[in-house]
Amino acid sequence: MMTGVMLLPMESKTALTHFLISLHWRKKRESMDLAMYLFMLLSVYAANRVVGGIFSNLPNLIQITLYENQLQSISTGAFGHMTLKELWLYDNQLTHLEDNVFTNLTHLQLLVLSRNRISSISAGAFSGMTELGEVSLHTNRLTSFEEGTFTGLSKLVNISLQNNQIRSLPGKLFHGLPALRKLDLHNNSLPNVPQELLESLVMAEKLILTQNPLRCDRDILPLRDWIRRYPSKVLNSSPLLCLLPAPLRNTKIANLTDEDVMPLTTQSLTTIISTSTHALVTPTEMRRKPHTPPPKKSTPATPAVPANTISPTKQDNSGADGNEEHLSRNTVLITCALICTAVIASAIICVCWRRRKRSSSDLHQQAKNSSVI
Repeated sequence: MMTGVMLLPMESKTALTHFLISLHWRKKRESMDLAMYLFMLLSVYAANRVVGGIFSNLPNLIQITLYENQLQSISTGAFGHMTLKELWLYDNQLTHLEDNVFTNLTHLQLLVLSRNRISSISAGAFSGMTELGEVSLHTNRLTSFEEGTFTGLSKLVNISLQNNQIRSLPGKLFHGLPALRKLDLHNNSLPNVPQELLESLVMAEKLILTQNPLRCDRDILPLRDWIRRYPSKVLNSSPLLCLLPAPLRNTKIANLTDEDVMPLTTQSLTTIISTSTHALVTPTEMRRKPHTPPPKKSTPATPAVPANTISPTKQDNSGADGNEEHLSRNTVLITCALICTAVIASAIICVCWRRRKRSSSDLHQQAKNSSVI
């Protein structure tokens, strides 16, 4: 009775005639089992997928190995009710795992899906796998997970997710996994780890997070506190370091203070106030060089020059700066002239109005008022 099968890569020479069959016999070889295996072999090679019911007549298998066979999909129901303990599907071309694709494998303990092209996993893909102890999903194209992906896997001990492109993880992704001991997330794209997710890893013994672009802002504080609380659980070849922002690059996350990651500290507020003050005093300078104080004057003070006189020998360090200063001075002069004109015009109008009301008898007084104007 056949208990295990292994399909070699399609690239092997004369794959259909010179292939290795890994068979574990409980009693004696039965020709019916071998014939069924050959049928299964031809079906998988021809279709590049595991179709429904292909293993239905091999209920006593405990291990199936289908590596490097260019498998692109697995149909729901491909695995019937069987006592399979190990399923090796690495080095294929799988891109997606559908709901209930492994539902009948209630005795499976090891599932290896590494080195495929998996970019998405339906929330119910692992439904019903109550005995699963280890799942390997490393070296795929995963970027995120649905929250209930691992729900119901109460005996899951080891999850391998390294070498993917994971950018975020739901907070409740690993809730309800009391047996989880090792979680490998190194070489992904995680900027931080949610506090809710870390709280679900209290029973874990190893968390590997190296080679992630960790950003040290407020969102990194839960990870910092978790590392301080459980330093022995963070299994890394070197301390976890900040990648961003630039001022904190290569800083140990465990050594971060709250002030390091707060966006507005006392120093920052002082800088903002100082910058605002400079903006009020010299607006053109601050527009030219934002967030920097105006340059210090290194030349001694020169005598005052009349406003309508421009010295031809005076040169500035920068032509553009000189032009801006002259434009600013001319603008001030024009504004003052307009204000003075408006005041004088108002005074004239007021005097004329008063003149109409006054009596014209006192010519001497009118002459005096006119001279004042």
